[in-house]
Amino acid sequence: MPYSSKDTGFVCLLCHHHDYQPHFPNVRGDDSGNLKIVDCSACGHRQLSHPVYDLALYEKDLQVFSSIEECGTPLKKFIENSWLQAQRRVERLLTDRLLPQDQQVAPACLDIGGGYGFFSHLLKQAEPEAEVEMLDPSEGRIATGKKLIEEYDEAPTQVRYMAGLLDSIFAENHQETYDVVTLWHVVEHVPEPIQLVADAWRLVKPGGWLSIEVPNANDELLELSPAFANYSYMIEHLSYFSPDMLSKLIELGFVRKVGERWPDKAKIGEKTEFTRCK
Repeated sequence: MPYSSKDTGFVCLLCHHHDYQPHFPNVRGDDSGNLKIVDCSACGHRQLSHPVYDLALYEKDLQVFSSIEECGTPLKKFIENSWLQAQRRVERLLTDRLLPQDQQVAPACLDIGGGYGFFSHLLKQAEPEAEVEMLDPSEGRIATGKKLIEEYDEAPTQVRYMAGLLDSIFAENHQETYDVVTLWHVVEHVPEPIQLVADAWRLVKPGGWLSIEVPNANDELLELSPAFANYSYMIEHLSYFSPDMLSKLIELGFVRKVGERWPDKAKIGEKTEFTRCK
C-alpha cells in the first residue's frame, strides 16, 4: 500500500504528489540512515526521500572522493574513465550532426554542470571554430580540470569557463544564445529538475538542440547486482530517471518555458535524449 506524506513529508519532484511506494532501503553517503529511495505512487518517478541538496558536495568534490574512498577506485583510473566518457559524448554529438555546419557564424555550445571540463575541451579540439563554454557551480573543480587537461594534452584549454548556476538570471541573460546545450549527468542532482530543464530550453536557439544524459533507472544491473544497487543509489542523486520519465521531464520543462504544446522529438536513446527546439 502507498505511504502518505502526512507522516513523511514526501513530495514528488515531478508531479508534486504526496504518496509513494518504497523502492530501496539504503542510500550511499547517508550517515543518518533515514534516507531511502522511493517511487511516486502517481507518476512513478523514482527519487530520494527526502532530497538532500548541498552545493558543498560539488565545491569540495565530495562525490568523487567518497566514491574513491568507498569503492577503492584509484583517482587516476577515475580520471581516465571520465576522459573516455567525455570522448564518447563528443563522438555521439558529432555523429548525430547536432552542431550546424552551414551557418556563417561559428556554432555555440554550452555544457552545464561540466565538472572538470573534459567534454568541453575535447569538443573544442574536435570543432576549433565552435564557441564552447562551460558552466559549473564549483570554481575548485574548474581549476582542477584545467590542470588535469594540461597534464593530458600538454596545452591549456581554449574553453570559456563560467563559475555559477543555471538560474533564471543566467537564462534571461543568455536567451536563444546556443546551438547546442548539454546536461551530462546533471538533472538527477537538482531539487527542481523541471525548472532546470525549462531554463536550459530558454538558452537554445530556434532549431538548436538540448542534450541530456542521466543514469538509466531501468538498468538491469540494479536488480541483478545488490552491490551495483548499493553503489548507484547515493545521496547526491535526488532523482532516478527511466527513459520514459526523462522524456516526461523534457516535455514538462518545455511546456513551462513556452506555455504551449510539446514539439516533435528526435533521436531518443536509452541514456541520451536529443530534442530540437522549434
